[in-house]
Amino acid sequence: LCFDVRTNTFSNILWVKGGGRIGTHRHRGAVSAVTLEGSWGYYEYDWIATPGSFVFETPGTAHTLYSDNPTGMKAMFWLQGAIEFFDENGVHNDTVDVFWFINHYVTHCRAHNIPINKTLFL
Repeated sequence: LCFDVRTNTFSNILWVKGGGRIGTHRHRGAVSAVTLEGSWGYYEYDWIATPGSFVFETPGTAHTLYSDNPTGMKAMFWLQGAIEFFDENGVHNDTVDVFWFINHYVTHCRAHNIPINKTLFL
């Protein structure tokens, strides 16, 4: 939804259809989220986010996001800094940041003949 290369920040809507998970990852910057639909949580914590829930994550937080809701979940995320991903053995296998998300967006638009919305770039 927006990309700011000056501060390495970006926002998106994460949509997990019918339940699923995102592998273990660590944030190098702060993260905020508002749940729009469904429910989700992190295996490492005992809370569940539901529609309207606000979640704030401090830099350095590592966790594994999941939704076991049959209808899945949607949440709006505001992220700052890089995200490091780890495999099931805890070995680092990828790092993504605002530039990765820009490339992902532009590549998707080009592959589907969708005009690139330049207003998303701050």
